[in-house]
Amino acid sequence: MQAHSSHLWSLTSKADFLSMALLRMTAVLLVGVLVLAILLLRRAYGGAGSTNASDKDLIPRVENAPAFMTASMQAVILKLREQEKELERLHRANASVPKTPPA
Repeated sequence: MQAHSSHLWSLTSKADFLSMALLRMTAVLLVGVLVLAILLLRRAYGGAGSTNASDKDLIPRVENAPAFMTASMQAVILKLREQEKELERLHRANASVPKTPPA
């Protein structure tokens, strides 16, 4: 009976060893997939992308309220100037069209 129980113990220890090895490989694989997913998400949503100082200066942050306000005002002024130029162009185009008397 002693030989039979030691044989049974060796089968369960082998099964335990294989299941633990499978569990470890699965854990390593899941950690790898998780790390890869995090890296891809950071790249997709621009996590640590642009560290260039000139890029940071182009977009003022809300923490710097005066710079944000200045940039907003400059954008509005630029848009108004573009609209003014478009309106002048339309006035010139309208002035160059000969007026026809109503029939």
